[in-house]
Amino acid sequence: MIYVTHRLDEVIEIADRVCVMRDGRYVAGGNTADYSLRDLVQMIVGEAMADDQREPLPENRPPVLQLNNVVVGDIGPVSFNLQPGEMLALAGLRGAGQEEIGRLLFGLRHADEGEIRFREQGYTASSPQQAMACGVSLVAGDRTGESLVMSMSVRENLFINPVASGHKLLSRYSRRAEIGASWWKVQLFDVRPKDVNIDISALSGGNQQKVVMARWMHLGAPLLILEDPTAGVDVGARAEIYHLLNKSLEEGVAVLVISNDFEEIAHICNRALVFNRGKVVGELKNQQVSFANLLELASASAGETLETRLESEVGHV
Repeated sequence: MIYVTHRLDEVIEIADRVCVMRDGRYVAGGNTADYSLRDLVQMIVGEAMADDQREPLPENRPPVLQLNNVVVGDIGPVSFNLQPGEMLALAGLRGAGQEEIGRLLFGLRHADEGEIRFREQGYTASSPQQAMACGVSLVAGDRTGESLVMSMSVRENLFINPVASGHKLLSRYSRRAEIGASWWKVQLFDVRPKDVNIDISALSGGNQQKVVMARWMHLGAPLLILEDPTAGVDVGARAEIYHLLNKSLEEGVAVLVISNDFEEIAHICNRALVFNRGKVVGELKNQQVSFANLLELASASAGETLETRLESEVGHV
């Protein structure tokens, strides 16, 4: 039997032998009993992973978002604060539960317990329309399934949701005004080709993602939720998206990244809450936000915490 997984604790528990792959190549392998969890993480990470963390933010600013012991189904309790100009990751392997928190904040899920405060006020969104009206934006991870209509043009996709365009739900927006505003967004977000009437399906994945980002980011909402923001995007478009996010952070937007791309999280986020089987198992800050720490916490056995995972590291400094 061959078992393919990122859950390294399960590898150690059930496998007789292990084979580690990195970038499509065989790295190492042998009897599982000869390797610890940290050994496997180090082999997966290799020496090429250099994390470029952001500078620490001042901690005395009023938070944009506060969650206190929030429970959504089997997920939680979850507690955290998010400051303006901060990029916080909710990280974990796929299906670990981090996705439910973003969906909750956008009115697609309901909390069973706990308290949410947004801009120092109690917050409950029963629908995406209500969340958008309050100043919460969501860039969904399933670009073609949830964010775009592939048979429509760039212009039509930019204005497919009037609330996301800064208008009331049933408001009318003239075609001339749409074309003008679409052209401005295409220029600002460097969407290529710069033709607002072309079908969205003709664009590359990176440019499709920039159209989705353009729909939401120009509103200046105080909270931007991103699910897998650069999934399926090439290196060049990824850098451009990071540049756009940096501009939003400089303007004081709070960004919540929900992702299982640990390399990306380590590169762009100030902090990370790591989910494992529906529970938050650790919070990483500044230099702690590394690919290795994220992977180790996300794949650790149930019950382990950040403190227990980092104690051994402190002893080796």
